[in-house]
Amino acid sequence: GRPAGQQVVVLKRLGVPTLRTKVVEEGLGRLGLSPRPSPPPSPWEEEEDPSSSVPAELTCVGETISVVDAEAREGVPQAQRPAFDLDAFQRHLQRSSTPDDRRGEEEVWTLLSARQLASTQKMLEENAKNLPDRTIVVADTQTEGKGRAGNKWISPPGCLMCSIYCNIAMEGRKLPLLQYATTLAAVQALEML
Repeated sequence: GRPAGQQVVVLKRLGVPTLRTKVVEEGLGRLGLSPRPSPPPSPWEEEEDPSSSVPAELTCVGETISVVDAEAREGVPQAQRPAFDLDAFQRHLQRSSTPDDRRGEEEVWTLLSARQLASTQKMLEENAKNLPDRTIVVADTQTEGKGRAGNKWISPPGCLMCSIYCNIAMEGRKLPLLQYATTLAAVQALEML
């Protein structure tokens, strides 16, 4: 078992329907970005145990963190369970938001959720070679988050703290546009709630 008091992240695989709307496609076109092609099948999809592509332990800023499958999260002490509702999040992803959405194939994403981490970004940086593409790390709070130019990232409970690992084939000069488009899409999605 896991040492008492050791940090925990809860692992959940999410089937995320790719939604293609006229607005999204037009916006991508204006930015000179084409919609992402269907990803090749992930190697873990053929394995019997899907959690095998994520190690049982990860590190973050010198701390060892246990990975617990979402189905076994009841065994995690309440004080260490993330407040982020993985099941509600998955239900929300499965709903279509507007009548002109066209569902594409589902992409499988790996979500790692923690009550507290030093930094979601550091978690990805330190473990990227051991994590599958399309991984999201979410923390209820961060203790050592950093913003741009090394500024401290304040993260009180109730804020969304996440980092995303996703390989995107794109020219480097277009990456800043993608960052702005992603931020705008997130704001517009939140305004629709």
